[in-house]
Amino acid sequence: MSVSFDFERGEAVIGKKRVALTPMEASVFGVLIKSRRPMNTPELASKVYGGQEPDSSYKCIHIYIRRLREKTGLKIPHRREYGYEVRP
Repeated sequence: MSVSFDFERGEAVIGKKRVALTPMEASVFGVLIKSRRPMNTPELASKVYGGQEPDSSYKCIHIYIRRLREKTGLKIPHRREYGYEVRP
């Protein structure tokens, strides 16, 4: 199954299925897809919020990841040593 991101529309594309995302979900998903490697929470928050992350940013990242898992059906594992990564 292929996994990609339509940056213009802010949609996840899983196989032939398009999944509408909120702007913040799209931002998190886009950063993960672009990186092509695991990203830890501080690094992901910094990229998503552009270095202006609020105090609650780490908790927000965890919430967005949970929502992405629910919406897309993708496994987005968190490996303690490495961080989050998108897997089909």
